[in-house]
Amino acid sequence: MIYIDYPFEDKKEYKRRPAVVISYENRKTKVVLLKISSVEKYKDTKKYPYAYKIKDLQQSGLPKTSYVLADKELLLPDNTQCEGTGRLSLNDLKAVNALHNLAVLANTQTTLNYEGGII
Repeated sequence: MIYIDYPFEDKKEYKRRPAVVISYENRKTKVVLLKISSVEKYKDTKKYPYAYKIKDLQQSGLPKTSYVLADKELLLPDNTQCEGTGRLSLNDLKAVNALHNLAVLANTQTTLNYEGGII
């Protein structure tokens, strides 16, 4: 996991937040991240079916209950400098990858190209 100035969907503003690295494609020079949020509304799995509640917060290094938004992708150039924060447990990572694959198959994910700076 890394910290990044994650863009809002309008790409006009950014918010520093953690993100999960789910893919690194060296030949395509892209790193795929998934947004992490601590907003409580994501606990409603009927309304937000692609929000995964992180089970092992201690290993993740996150200070409070957080959700990986498996349908919110961000593509980074592979030469972007990032600040590491922690790691998802193997069980959390497997669940996030499975949920992300479902979002891709259902064609519900949003993908942004990163244009900001990393802190």
